[in-house]
Amino acid sequence: MVTLTHLERRARVLARAVALAGLSLALAGSAARAKPSLRGSPESLDRQNDAARRAGLSKLQSGDDIRRAAERGVVRRVEGGGAFDLHGVSYPYAHPELIRFLGELASFYQRACGTRLIVTSLMRPIDEQPRNASDRSIHPTGLAVDLRYPPRPCQQRLEPALLALEHQGVVEATRERRPPHYHVTLDVDAYERARGQEGALSVLAAPARAPAPRPVAREEDRGGGAQERGGAQERGGAQERGGAQERGGAQEHIVADGDTLWALAARWGVSVKAIKRANRLRRDALILGQRLKIPPKRR
Repeated sequence: MVTLTHLERRARVLARAVALAGLSLALAGSAARAKPSLRGSPESLDRQNDAARRAGLSKLQSGDDIRRAAERGVVRRVEGGGAFDLHGVSYPYAHPELIRFLGELASFYQRACGTRLIVTSLMRPIDEQPRNASDRSIHPTGLAVDLRYPPRPCQQRLEPALLALEHQGVVEATRERRPPHYHVTLDVDAYERARGQEGALSVLAAPARAPAPRPVAREEDRGGGAQERGGAQERGGAQERGGAQERGGAQEHIVADGDTLWALAARWGVSVKAIKRANRLRRDALILGQRLKIPPKRR
């Protein structure tokens, strides 16, 4: 019979403790990701720096370092125009994937608000960071962008989209106060995975404006016909998955593959809390084929 020495027993106990600690950290990370917010946190900074390391990026010390990185193709120059403009950006350079993501986000924003997204900062070298910047900021890597606060109606479109993307691990987004802006960083690995999965970035591809509610036709307006119920059967009865029908001033949405509460909130211009309250949901998870009431937008 094999007997364990005292040291061997202690080593096994320590190994189990380390494994359990690792599991606890993983579960804590999952829980943090399941409840995205725009408040920022030390854990968010950890994820931002991890993303930069996985992308093989280092923090550049000076403006000359940024220009040399651009010559090597590590970062690229960002040109304004199209769906976004640059305002007061000292170093208009960013990682190529961040530039592509910014184009998608700006296109979503332009559809939602009919105006361009304003970028106020991209790369900043270490020796030109503002005094109130975190020493763990990843602006010097090229994976961060600052966006000007939009008017409130546009905030109600943009913020749910950022929360949905953060829930998927694609971005880390923080609402900053001094000066007021959104600080957004990209996880290149998660972004590339999402681009390879059908519907994963639907929050940016979906129509940003919720369709205007259609009035329910009255019997006399239909010439006494009894084949329609609230106009729904004229459109083919139950609509396709992921579609919506009007129900007493609210919309009804059938949950499709890839839907999340944050994506639906962004699509319909309402808050996650309002959707959960309208459907008496206690959890954030959705079930494929589930029927959800989408409350009307607050005016």
